Amino acid sequence: DFLLPIIDDCDELDRAFRFLLLTMDAIAMRRKYVLVYCSSALDWNHPNLSERLRLAFDLLPRRYTKNLKSCYILHASASTRWMIWTYWAWLSAALWEKIEYVHSIEKLCEDLYPDDEASGAELRRRFPQVVQRLDADQQGEAPPVNFGVPLRKLCNGFGVDFTDKTTGRWYPKLPPTVIFLCEALERDAADEDFGKLFDVDGSAVFSLLDVVDKGFPLPRDL
Repeated sequence: DFLLPIIDDCDELDRAFRFLLLTMDAIAMRRKYVLVYCSSALDWNHPNLSERLRLAFDLLPRRYTKNLKSCYILHASASTRWMIWTYWAWLSAALWEKIEYVHSIEKLCEDLYPDDEASGAELRRRFPQVVQRLDADQQGEAPPVNFGVPLRKLCNGFGVDFTDKTTGRWYPKLPPTVIFLCEALERDAADEDFGKLFDVDGSAVFSLLDVVDKGFPLPRDL
């Protein structure tokens, strides 16, 4: 979902893929690891995505597959499974054997930490709010929101550890919406005009608040 706002911006997509590959390289080349893919509405058959995905398959060292213990695919729909099968010719037999489908975050946490409730809770916190909303919807539960929730519960539910690039300060379990808003304001040099938010058309504000409340990516034209 976080790639949707930039799916037609090739420069931003390249930056996202470089970040992903650099992050993965520090893990996959050095030790055994588990990969979790959270299936969503993102269409990986989109030309801008499939082209970069194919390039990644061609460039990645074999050690990525060798060190991979398991590849869990969370919330896979029928179309997602079909899409993965279309990549059959690209993937090795060793990788196919490591793919597992799971239907809920709870089941995934139980599989990875069967006797460690604290580690399972920490793993759940690391799933973005949009993934937890999808999980709650599929399990028939109330989806998580930001407004009207105690700060401690919000941070423990899906807070992320964040380092401010400007100051170098590290903040544990910071609500993602705070990060998104502050980065958007800083990017557009709008932090000094924040008060003008309350002078604009109400429908625009309510639309923004709905996005923030549900944890969706902020629109590029914010």
